[in-house]
Amino acid sequence: MGAALLIDSYNGGKAILRNCTFVGNTSDRTQGAVISNFGPGADNVVEIDDSVFWGNSGPDQIIYEHTYFGAIVTVQYCQLQQAYSGPGNVVGDPLFVNASLGDYRLSASSPAKDTGSNALGSTLPTDLLGNARIVNTTIDRGAYEYAPGAATLKDAKLSPDGAPADITGAIVTRTGAGIFYAEAPDRSIGIRVSYAGTAPAEGDQVSISGFLSTTSEGERVIQASQVVTTGAALIKSLHVQTDSLGGQSWSYNSSNGSGQQGVTGATGLNNIGLLMTVTGRVTAVPDASAFYLDDGCSLNDGSGFSGVRVSLEGAGITPPALGSDVTVTGISSCYLTEGVENRRVLLYKASDVILNSPPAQ
Repeated sequence: MGAALLIDSYNGGKAILRNCTFVGNTSDRTQGAVISNFGPGADNVVEIDDSVFWGNSGPDQIIYEHTYFGAIVTVQYCQLQQAYSGPGNVVGDPLFVNASLGDYRLSASSPAKDTGSNALGSTLPTDLLGNARIVNTTIDRGAYEYAPGAATLKDAKLSPDGAPADITGAIVTRTGAGIFYAEAPDRSIGIRVSYAGTAPAEGDQVSISGFLSTTSEGERVIQASQVVTTGAALIKSLHVQTDSLGGQSWSYNSSNGSGQQGVTGATGLNNIGLLMTVTGRVTAVPDASAFYLDDGCSLNDGSGFSGVRVSLEGAGITPPALGSDVTVTGISSCYLTEGVENRRVLLYKASDVILNSPPAQ
């Protein structure tokens, strides 16, 4: 049977598939995407409009009708992987943003942009993401209407969860397993990026395409489907007191996630996501994954330890000895403890810990 959709009713009826995207479906029997098995009669109709079919496979046609039953299948204004008769149908790669990572939004150069039929798609006010369905006077083909995402890190952080982002010119500051951090060239804003592909290197200037979301700890993150290195640049860290880490909430909207939640009770500019440096004495080493550092601000996160928590996120980082005076460089971040948003610094490489003096003997 068809791997994606079987429309089967001997008693007939009408099925309308409008602004759908069929990708990567496979059948070892017949059709890779849609099979119509309606019963006899001129009123038994399957209508497929303004849709995209790409990367489906099967031993027969991707869209197939059982003509024996007399059902009628019409395909109109579709972007297809193989020819099918009908007005406005074309064959060709729809040029998704990144199909290999499941991002089936249309790229800026997609031939499916602005080539659908407004008359057929006029009943659909929004696309699959909830964005306005007609952007440039003519409807797009497929489930997603092309709309460029936030172009800067500032605009990205100001966007709600689920909104698209198409960042250019961001500079990678630190990398970890499945993630990296990037900043604007002027160091005004930084953000966490989750990426399943090959990670860029520290110092790479990159473009990032994906969607905004928020981690369980309250930190904004781009769920990236595409990262392209476009150049190289280095970002210097900002050296601050520990009580300046995190900062207060910035344009934060708890209903949609836009902006960035701040540290509970904090003042000053929000700097979550930026590369920061702090200096102080190691006051506690609760386990091999973290230590606490106090520079005289005597921060308290409810753990019973004085100072800011420094989390060791990278491989091969050993906590410094209790009582050491150290300088650390890492990402200003946050974490929740019983509903309270606390500061923390994330370290990703051993060289980010500098021993200024060992513990007093």
